[in-house]
Amino acid sequence: YYFLSDDQLVPVPGEPDTELETQEITTYISRQLFQTTAYPLNRFTRLELGFGLNSVARQRISVHRKVYQRRAVTEFTRGPVEKDPALNYAEANLAYVSDNTLFGYTGPIYGRRYRFQVSPVLGNLNWVEYLADYRRYDAILFNYLTIATRAYASVSMGRDETQFQKYIARPDFVRGYDRNNLLYLSCPIIGASSVNCSAVNLLGSRVAVVNAELRFPLIRRVELGILPMTLPPLEGLFFYDAGLAWSKHQAVYGGRPANYDANKQRFPLRSYGLGLRVKLFNYALLPLEYAVPLDQSR
Repeated sequence: YYFLSDDQLVPVPGEPDTELETQEITTYISRQLFQTTAYPLNRFTRLELGFGLNSVARQRISVHRKVYQRRAVTEFTRGPVEKDPALNYAEANLAYVSDNTLFGYTGPIYGRRYRFQVSPVLGNLNWVEYLADYRRYDAILFNYLTIATRAYASVSMGRDETQFQKYIARPDFVRGYDRNNLLYLSCPIIGASSVNCSAVNLLGSRVAVVNAELRFPLIRRVELGILPMTLPPLEGLFFYDAGLAWSKHQAVYGGRPANYDANKQRFPLRSYGLGLRVKLFNYALLPLEYAVPLDQSR
């Protein structure tokens, strides 16, 4: 994994209108050994017990280049590589899982599924993660109109909870806040940091997300005349998303507070929109969605 962990621009002594940009790139190499055991309680519900060993090797690479009048630049020159101590830790997890859903052409149309899990981490890193993921599929008109809802929370608590932060702008969490939109809004090309980039709102060691979708079929099965093929199943949907990412020592608000500081305060981000899902080769789902974020300027 690669991270841009630092980006600085400083004047070059004796060279007017010339600055030296220095970037630091942090790399993680993660190795994991794990096992999971499942014990079914009945046809729909099971207990899961797992254990894993993790090792994360870390190093920091420095690169630098000259910038002339904030326009022309030279090629990057690689600097020294500094290795940090590896992070070695063990984790366990205990989960209660259930799923009694009935599936249609493009997804569940009736039932509920959930996972409740606790995962302690011990070693060079220490925290406990609590996970709750509950989903329902309620039929308004069975096999024609379905309301799909989900409540999801993943909360890490402990000394090192911010070591691996979570990201809520995934398309299955909160749509409309992907990294490209957020970086385009407020991050400078040079000198990006958590202070001047609104993308920091999307990261935290604790996240909570709610989703609601109204799903309806557009195409079930259409034969193309004498050709030996059919159109793939196609589903339409309207959705509403809301999600919150925060960490310890950050205050949580129901809406954007006055004089908002993303490093000390967080509030839920919301969006709505519509979309299509097509089932390809009876194997994969391809989504196309248009999202309207409610908590950014565009």
